[in-house]
Amino acid sequence: MFKKNITNLISGFTMIEMVVSVGIFVVITTLVLANYQKFLNTVSLSGLASEIAVSIRQAQVYGQNVREFAESNTFPSYGAFFDANVTGSFILFADIVGANKRYDGTSLCETSDTECLEKFSIQSRASIVQLCGNMKTGGGTCGLSSLDIAFTRPNPDASIIGVNGGLSTVYSDAEIVIGAVNESAQKTVVVWANGQISIE
Repeated sequence: MFKKNITNLISGFTMIEMVVSVGIFVVITTLVLANYQKFLNTVSLSGLASEIAVSIRQAQVYGQNVREFAESNTFPSYGAFFDANVTGSFILFADIVGANKRYDGTSLCETSDTECLEKFSIQSRASIVQLCGNMKTGGGTCGLSSLDIAFTRPNPDASIIGVNGGLSTVYSDAEIVIGAVNESAQKTVVVWANGQISIE
């Protein structure tokens, strides 16, 4: 008789305990899933901004360190090219045609594009939404159709050339604005003519 009572006392959960446990689990799961998309967008923004900044810095290092181009005994300017119509990629280039500090190939970076070093495809939930110039120094312009940022040895300074309405303009700073899918949050990669690169 005594053993039977002990067995009844140490039996499983009551129905109320079970309902409370399931309710807590549902609330926590809902909170996690509700913030998951926002978390993914934030990570994508930060990752893409860092990738763009590092790629521009890589072009700067190539330009300063007198990197020889394809064993051709030429030491060109190096830079990054952005096309507003191709928001899913950007190009690292060597300026070997015309020495104009601009990318003279296509946005596809085909084998016939001799200036193309590498095409960076954006594999994230974020993309380039806008190209701007002189937003930091005043009188800025957004909506550029293309942007070239080039570095020539031995200078760390950047040559920033944007195309707006078919006209090429030299800018003192450039802004590459990045946005996430279905989000208003944005990050901006800023490149100054003195070679400074920052993420805001």
